[in-house]
Amino acid sequence: MSLTLREMSLSEAGALAFKAARGAGMDWGLAEEARASVTWVNSRGLPGLAALLSVLEAGLKPLPGEGHSPADIVGLSVLHAGAALSDHGRIPPEGLHLPAVVGAVLMVPFVAHLPGVYSVHWRTSDTAAQVTVRGGAEPCLWCAGSLETDGAARVSITPLADTPTGAPIARSTRAFVHPDQLNRLEGFAAATYAPETEASRARGAGGAD
Repeated sequence: MSLTLREMSLSEAGALAFKAARGAGMDWGLAEEARASVTWVNSRGLPGLAALLSVLEAGLKPLPGEGHSPADIVGLSVLHAGAALSDHGRIPPEGLHLPAVVGAVLMVPFVAHLPGVYSVHWRTSDTAAQVTVRGGAEPCLWCAGSLETDGAARVSITPLADTPTGAPIARSTRAFVHPDQLNRLEGFAAATYAPETEASRARGAGGAD
C-alpha cells in the first residue's frame, strides 16, 4: 500500500462513515453505530475507515429478530455483534469466540465500554493482531501485531487479570485513510445523495436561500 494517506478530522471521518453505511443499506441505528465505532477507533490511531470499508464491501445481511448473542449474529456484521455485546453487557469467563469477523478492529470500542481488562485477538489466513483493552470510563489500549482489515478473521475476546507493561497507545485527533479506500467509501456515500433535477440545476448552489 502507498505511504501517501489522506488525512481528515475525526468528525469528518465519522460523517463519512455514517453516509457510507447508509448508502450501503444500513438502517439509521446501525449507521450511527458505524459512525461512533469508526470515530472511536480512529481516535486511537487505528484504521477505522478501512475496517468499515471491509464490512461494507462484504455485504450486509438482514438481522433476524431480536435477543441474539454476539456469537449468534456475528456473521451478519461486526456492528451487529458489537451492539449485541453492548446489550448483554459482559464477556463470559471462558471468553467470546467468533469464527468469521470482517473489520474486526471495530469490535474494540464495544469491548472498551465494558469494565475490566480483555484481550481482543484476531487472526486471518495471513496475519494476526492483539489489542488489550482496559475498559471503563477511561479506556486504554495496547496493540501488537498487524491490524490487517482485509478478509474475515477468527476473533477471541477473553478476560485478563492484568494490563500489559509499557505505555498504552496515544490518542489521536486525526483520521487517516488510503486514497483508494476513501474513493470507495465515497462511492457508498454517494448513494445517499438526492439525484439532480431540472429544478435543482436551475436554482444552482444556494438557489433555495
